[in-house]
Amino acid sequence: MEVHHLLHKVLAKLQDIFTKTKNNVVRMDMATFQDIGSTLNQAYEQEIRICNTKASKKNEMEQDIKDIKATLSNFVSVTTKTWAQVAAAQPKPKPEPPLECQVACSQRSKREITLSIRAVEDNDKVAITKMNNQQLTNHLNQVANCDLIIAARKTAKQTIKICCDTEDHADKLCNAPWSSYIPGMNIVEPSYSVVVYSVSKLNVNPEKEDTVAQAKEEIETTNLKKFSIRKITPLQKRQRNPDAPTQSIIIQLNSLEQANECMTGGIFIGHKLHYAVRYMPQYRLKQCYKCYGYGHIAEECTKNARCGRCGQEHPTVECETDKPVCLHCKSEQPAWHHDCPAREHEIARLKALKDEQGAYFST
Repeated sequence: MEVHHLLHKVLAKLQDIFTKTKNNVVRMDMATFQDIGSTLNQAYEQEIRICNTKASKKNEMEQDIKDIKATLSNFVSVTTKTWAQVAAAQPKPKPEPPLECQVACSQRSKREITLSIRAVEDNDKVAITKMNNQQLTNHLNQVANCDLIIAARKTAKQTIKICCDTEDHADKLCNAPWSSYIPGMNIVEPSYSVVVYSVSKLNVNPEKEDTVAQAKEEIETTNLKKFSIRKITPLQKRQRNPDAPTQSIIIQLNSLEQANECMTGGIFIGHKLHYAVRYMPQYRLKQCYKCYGYGHIAEECTKNARCGRCGQEHPTVECETDKPVCLHCKSEQPAWHHDCPAREHEIARLKALKDEQGAYFST
């Protein structure tokens, strides 16, 4: 019987005795007294059992909570975040650099043009790839029959950056018939790319062309600021976690004003506002796996092959040594090890150059 039922039974007996009171004298036989005492004792013992049970359950719940917290703590500590998640948690870009820096960058960009050799015939492409910067500058001046190019360098796969003394010289070269000088060579129209982090694959999935086309149309029409998008591509060609629900994408726009608007006001994708940052791939760490130097890749390398394990002049795949020696710092590590001072110096150099650039595109 529950506690409140026992107490109710006692109160009923006491009320019955009270109704039979005469001359304010309460009379109770021993059997009734013992019955009331026994009932109260049962109620007390049952209440003690209930309290002990509640205390035990409370202790169990507290222990369960501790176990859950410990499990969650361990889970968080061992879970590796994707680059998209890390980048999305970062603060907004730094303020724009001083006006004089913006002016200098703007003037330099107006004196530069970019050429593509993607469609150039293989023989010419191989010859260009093997040239160093000075040889490339002389070659382009020769084929264009001019001396307007003061510097030329291979900036990315199958592209060449040309620098001139003045904007007029750059305009002349921009309008020159490059395809007649070197068949397949053409001017690369400027584009302005931004990186958007943690975009749901349900809204944009570069592996599925239909979602990209749909997202491109939606972004161009639903944002208050009309954007003209040239291309949408993934930031990482090989995803670290292909099953992740989100990823980082590169949006290539046709004007710097639109790109800057993406970075200042954000961009709506799938009814969610995303912030964007300037895409600057030129400041990514590059290590050549032919000579193992920094600042270029093997396809652009004009140096002799060096071994990444022992540092001698032979390809790494032909190395037979059991003891690696870094060709940069001479430590007992291969040339690509992450603790190499040369690698750390290159990372610091690229970071310093990137920090000097503005957070926005210069007009």
